[in-house]
Order: sequence, then C-alpha cells, then structure tokens
Amino acid sequence: MMYLSDAQIAAQYEDFKVVGFKYDHNRYSEGFSGTIEVEFPNADHEDFDNYKCDNFIAYDDECKRIAFDYWYPEEVYYNLCMYIRKHIMNN
Repeated sequence: MMYLSDAQIAAQYEDFKVVGFKYDHNRYSEGFSGTIEVEFPNADHEDFDNYKCDNFIAYDDECKRIAFDYWYPEEVYYNLCMYIRKHIMNN
C-alpha cells in the first residue's frame, strides 16, 4: 500500500469545478443548508472520487461558519465556502 504525501493529496482536488448547487434557508434557525456538487478532474487515485455531492450547513445568515459532510484540503474548503457565500448573498 502506497501512502500519499500532503502535496499528492492536494493534487487530487486541484482544478475542481462546482457543477450543482441547491440551498434553502433553515426552517427553525438562522442559516442555510443544501447540497453542492463538485467535480475533481485530477482525481486519479483509487481512494479519491472524481465527483462528490456533499451536504453543507451555514450556521448563520451571513454564511460565516460553514460545515460539510466530507473533509477537504484547506484551500478547497475555503473556495467552496466562498462559492456558497457568494451565491447565497447575491440572491
């Protein structure tokens, strides 16, 4: 079994693209929840998917705190959060 370095893991997520996004305002509390669909064209290792449909929750109406069901490298997490904030705040 070959272990991947942090750089090799990060490379699996490079050049990702959001291909779907749905959200609703939380019914009984602040914030939003929804799904985000992401393609990872550089995922070429058996342990990584090239497509993921992930649930998210934004805990406040400004989308300052966002959590996902899946783990992402820090830069990918940051960019997904920015995508969510931008699309929710602009609608």
